[in-house]
Amino acid sequence: LELPANKTEHLPGYLPVVPGMPVLLTENMATELGLSNGTRGIFRQLVYEESSADIQFQDKNFPTNTKFITQPKYALVEFPNSKLDSELAELQPKIIPIPTSSTNNLSIIEQV
Repeated sequence: LELPANKTEHLPGYLPVVPGMPVLLTENMATELGLSNGTRGIFRQLVYEESSADIQFQDKNFPTNTKFITQPKYALVEFPNSKLDSELAELQPKIIPIPTSSTNNLSIIEQV
């Protein structure tokens, strides 16, 4: 996840995320399901759009084996206390897809 420098309040614009790390929801997404501002979750993985073919660079500035990495479509986050009654299709229980294209939906919870 990456944000412009002027939107990060002097924090790095690049946010490294690791599966299993605690995160905090920073927007009301579905309050009826317990997904509101301040809800704690566990980051599981980023999901990217599938590409039909590898993008090849035809530029002398990049090595021939350079890989093009796209922006993630959404983050899969486990919310253990959510009120979701049934699993979403093809996902484990309590796993919710959080779009990454909208504003900053997740914050990292720092261990103190």
